[in-house]
Amino acid sequence: MPVALLLSKVRGDVTREQGAEEAAVLARLADPATNAVLFRLPLVVQTLAEPWRGIEILEQRVFRVAVATLRQQSAAELTTALQDMLGRPAALGALMAFPVSTKPEAHLAYIEALLVEADRRRERAIEALSESERRFLFEHAMFLADNFVPQLSEQNEDQRVRALLNNRFFKLTADRIDGMELLAAAQTVASLADEDWLRAARAAFSTMSSSSQA
Repeated sequence: MPVALLLSKVRGDVTREQGAEEAAVLARLADPATNAVLFRLPLVVQTLAEPWRGIEILEQRVFRVAVATLRQQSAAELTTALQDMLGRPAALGALMAFPVSTKPEAHLAYIEALLVEADRRRERAIEALSESERRFLFEHAMFLADNFVPQLSEQNEDQRVRALLNNRFFKLTADRIDGMELLAAAQTVASLADEDWLRAARAAFSTMSSSSQA
């Protein structure tokens, strides 16, 4: 069921039963002086202040990301959808044009140039991090992927420590990583999945193979 339809069914009941309490909570959440948001992505801030609208927008943006991943040539579209998710719609710039040459050397040079550019953008994205912080983010990301849960008990010591580590991870990614540069690095690497270029490269290397056999 679309979120907008679900909200239309329950919002009236919530407002009728909890109208005064809802208005008071929303007013407090909308006040930056009393609302210390650690991870200030625009959508997070908007959802705190306008949860009904924020949930709708979140559904729409997640849907665009999901659709983009299903398309054959999705690098640019997926990057745009991810930028939108972050609330940072600034353009990342044009992708490097792939070679149309039938010479394998041109395609090898293209691959090398892409990887060098991706490494440059990645380094710019994380240049504010120390080596230990980089190592922590890399290791804890794998832990989060397998073990993240939205609620932890402060009474459980293991869960309390986990919550502190999670908080450190999210604060570092929000405050110390340049998200746009990181997306640009990912977009650059994703160019290697471009179907048009793969066909051109396949043809070039097939020509080399045929020549060596002759």
